Amino acid sequence: MGRCSSLLAALCLVDTVTPWAPRAAQRWARRSARSATQQDIDAARSADIVAVAESFGIDVNSRNKACCPFHDERTPSFTLTPDKGLYKCFGCGAGGDVIKLYRELANATFSEAVEALVKEDRPKTRRVVEVKEVDASERITLKQANAVAQEVYAEALRHQTSGGARQYLKKRGIHAKTAAAFGLGFARPGTARSLTKDLEKSAFVAAGVLYQDGRARFREKLTFPIRDACGDTLGFGSRALVIKKDEAKYVNSPSSSIFSKGACLFGLDVAKDSIHATDEALLVEGYFDVLALHDAGCANAVGVLGVGVTPRQLETAARFSPSRRVVLALDADAAGDAAVRRLCDDVLPTLADESGVDVVVMRWPDGAKDAADFVAGRREQGEADAAIASAVRDLCAAATAWNDVDVCDIPINEADAASSSSSAPPPDDPPPPDADETAGQDDLRRKIDELQKQLAELSAQVAGS
Repeated sequence: MGRCSSLLAALCLVDTVTPWAPRAAQRWARRSARSATQQDIDAARSADIVAVAESFGIDVNSRNKACCPFHDERTPSFTLTPDKGLYKCFGCGAGGDVIKLYRELANATFSEAVEALVKEDRPKTRRVVEVKEVDASERITLKQANAVAQEVYAEALRHQTSGGARQYLKKRGIHAKTAAAFGLGFARPGTARSLTKDLEKSAFVAAGVLYQDGRARFREKLTFPIRDACGDTLGFGSRALVIKKDEAKYVNSPSSSIFSKGACLFGLDVAKDSIHATDEALLVEGYFDVLALHDAGCANAVGVLGVGVTPRQLETAARFSPSRRVVLALDADAAGDAAVRRLCDDVLPTLADESGVDVVVMRWPDGAKDAADFVAGRREQGEADAAIASAVRDLCAAATAWNDVDVCDIPINEADAASSSSSAPPPDDPPPPDADETAGQDDLRRKIDELQKQLAELSAQVAGS
């Protein structure tokens, strides 16, 4: 009786703090009331600690080491011992068993962690054997190729012949200090020759920096390195300064064993400390949205690589917030609205319940179409960056809980919304979802031709046997 009274009092107290808290508190009360048996605890401790770590986006290498998720480091000192189910960071001293690791990463209670780890389907964990095996040397080679490319591109941006690229960044309100912090670069003509001075051409082809025929994928484009939390470059985004016929404005690296659009966030390595300090991640859509917010002093912003927000991106952003809070602030256009609707309908109910990610939805005011437009508009009105950053923090604080968003007011799909919206977007708008895929059409045609040739040879061999 005393326990029930205490829980009821706690629920009443939390109800006065925030409108969504009662549901979370009730869920916590129900789960905490289920005591874990010793049998459950033993079963939970048998879970694969490497699989648990990887399920939270931690990149564990072949020696079972990773960059620590609990402090900032570039050299892996976070060590996992699978046979004992233990972890230890020799940088910050964090350590414990698989249950404690789950509790820390998921911000869960002991009972919640045990319950999740003993489930047969283990929705938030996966066995290592279920993951596609990739040669560690391949991952190292890809990261080396991307690291070399990033250095070459960054150096090229500072070159006297790249004044147009620097002028474009200035026009967009991005200062040199911000560009340097994010490792921005420019793939000026002759990039391919500069790259292959340090590594074999095959490494850059595998990483998607060069095409098979030696052409530079990002030629004459601004480059945006997509890095993990440890600062390793996994891939690139890019933007053309001059839009040519049959050429996409934005081009990304192709998928590889280290890069996937749906698993990465732009600016995570720069923003993670601020996400922890402010206890929330501000998730926006485009590269320039992230850059503009950071330039104005909102250092907790990270960006998805398009409007297709994935559960893994949300979990990765939430991992660095103690309360696992993510402010979703996509573009105020048809595609952004449709993405929010899909998340509210299909993703967030499960993600909030199983992973404890607290997603709130924020809309850019004053007719701004996105974060970059909001910052530019306020600067044009003469507002100081400190005032702009304060305004963004206020907007985040007033954001609507995802389950209170009226999805009936959100367009059902991009086509419906586009029919009632204004005409073609201004030149600096982000492209439609998949626009970057068109840039690889030539490469795709070559691959198809190669496959058809191989198939013909195989058919001839079979016919002759």
